[in-house]
Amino acid sequence: DQTTLDSLEVFPFQNEKAGKGAPDFALSFHQEPPQEPNKPLFGARVKDKYIWQTYREVADQAEHFSYGLKSLELVSESEGLKLLGIMSRSCPEWFITHLANMYQSVTTVGVLDSMPADHLMFVINQSEISSLVISCA
Repeated sequence: DQTTLDSLEVFPFQNEKAGKGAPDFALSFHQEPPQEPNKPLFGARVKDKYIWQTYREVADQAEHFSYGLKSLELVSESEGLKLLGIMSRSCPEWFITHLANMYQSVTTVGVLDSMPADHLMFVINQSEISSLVISCA
């Protein structure tokens, strides 16, 4: 099954000309899910088949994760910005973490797992992040 342009979802954003839609991606994703919220969004191969997560499941996971980040006070604030680092390959969990950050108005600081230790420390020190979400995969 190949993805075609016809099968991609489009989220309406607010713009000055149109004057309607959601003001940002997180709000659009959360409040205006696609016509079919149970449509598959992310798939992961488990043995010989794919296990799919729907748009609704991803939105719910991100929302719950965002509440956990907030209640555990894992997000640092520097110069008026709320920041949380992510060190992960591109995967559904990266997107869910980034979406959770958007739900809480947190800026994602992306950190590459290929960075040498001194570069990693430079990014952490410069951004003043206090927590880093790390993928184990």
